[in-house]
Amino acid sequence: MNESIPFVIVGAMETVGSRIRFIRKGYRLTQEQFAARVEEWLRANPEGDRPDSLTRGAVGNWERNEPISNRNMRAIAITFGVPYEWITTGRGPAPTFDGGVAHVSDEAASEDMAETPPQMAVSANGNHGVPKGMIPQVDVRIGMGLEAPAVEIVTPDGAMGHPVLALWQFPPDFVRSLTRSPLNRLQLVECIGDSMEPRVINGDIALIDTAQQIPSPPGIFALWDGYGLTLKRLEIVPNSDPPVVRLIPANRDGGYQPYERELSEVNIIGRMVARVTKQ
Repeated sequence: MNESIPFVIVGAMETVGSRIRFIRKGYRLTQEQFAARVEEWLRANPEGDRPDSLTRGAVGNWERNEPISNRNMRAIAITFGVPYEWITTGRGPAPTFDGGVAHVSDEAASEDMAETPPQMAVSANGNHGVPKGMIPQVDVRIGMGLEAPAVEIVTPDGAMGHPVLALWQFPPDFVRSLTRSPLNRLQLVECIGDSMEPRVINGDIALIDTAQQIPSPPGIFALWDGYGLTLKRLEIVPNSDPPVVRLIPANRDGGYQPYERELSEVNIIGRMVARVTKQ
């Protein structure tokens, strides 16, 4: 299945986007004013070489439940004095507002995670610190004809993994229509290159089901092919012994050709069950 994923989920306060909007309205701010307040904290607390400018459009995207980074959620929590855990998961009492100032219960304030958010990462052992109901976008780029960089860290259980760039939330019924795997086996990765066009476009975000690692039936998979991370259609070569898989690019006009690897030479990460595309 190759679907474009809608950014629609309803229900008051049930999503990260609705909680961000609740905070903004509680402070009686426009989206532009809200962005300026968050940007002020980001610029005062720089992290690497990332640009720390925010626009009204970014806030609007968050409120429509488009992805938001852990760093930006932390900035919102600290800037507006609301519990980090409540923003990310909805757990705990919602803040109240008096004269445009947020107030939280003593219990919520004592458990506030804004200053020490959990380390969110994804490894072969599972997700670490990812809030329930959320799907992580990991700091990995899957190559489709281009070299694909990936950031590695040591996860809390000592395994090597990848940090989480953003958290995504989709309607549960929609996710169940794509796969029966649990949410903690799903992850999102950015795709770069053109070898899978028109099926997958440069810049698309692929939803990968890591519970599906056997290319039967054939499909599009994220994998390590012995040279790097890539996204290709996989098919098992009939009657091959030892088993051989054929990696098939979609873009034959771009000069890409199928190639084969022994199954033992590749590491299949998971099957692509959907994609988010800008087109």
